[in-house]
Amino acid sequence: MVLPHVYKELLKHTNGCSIGGEVLLYGTEDIAERNATWEVQQYASGYVAIGDDGGGQVFLMRRAEEEKKVWIVDAGVMDPQYAELVAEDLLSWVNEGCFIEV
Repeated sequence: MVLPHVYKELLKHTNGCSIGGEVLLYGTEDIAERNATWEVQQYASGYVAIGDDGGGQVFLMRRAEEEKKVWIVDAGVMDPQYAELVAEDLLSWVNEGCFIEV
């Protein structure tokens, strides 16, 4: 599974985390299972689910080494065309507390 470099950097510092009780970022033990559960490859090919908000919305990133953007999409739709941009840069978003403004 190709993961964005910034996500791999985050995993080096924290192997998954819960932020503010609203944002769960998947660790290495959960990412494959969660992507299979959400059927990301079927419905959002070219993306990887890196977390969720516990309320039915999933955080996606493009499966590209240099990708930094984080998108949010409803798990019931899981179509990137309906995703909204949450952050231009994953690490900045995490450092700022993972505020969701969509």
